[in-house]
Amino acid sequence: MSTYLSRTSKKKRFLVLATTPHDYKEALSDLAGIDGKSHGNNPKKAVLAVRNWFVDTVHLETAPGASAIWDKFIDFHVDFCAQRKTDGFSELDLRMMPIREYIAFIRLWLKSH
Repeated sequence: MSTYLSRTSKKKRFLVLATTPHDYKEALSDLAGIDGKSHGNNPKKAVLAVRNWFVDTVHLETAPGASAIWDKFIDFHVDFCAQRKTDGFSELDLRMMPIREYIAFIRLWLKSH
């Protein structure tokens, strides 16, 4: 285990997602001892893994189900694409949008929903 992980692993929590189990171990041997989760390249499984990781790690007593989170994301994505296309964005523009701009849209959307 690296010096960084050994000194801070008791304070920090990590979530490692990979397409298949143990993919991450090939490139990141310093993660030995950290339980990674695989999602099979399935976005719904990734949402479930992240949601459950938060429940287990932060000990949330209540959290929406993975299906509800996924449905809300789909609602957001539909609204996002429609609004940005109305604003003159192309498909390429949407894929290349700076993260800061994307996050600003998310914040506005969440305030109105």
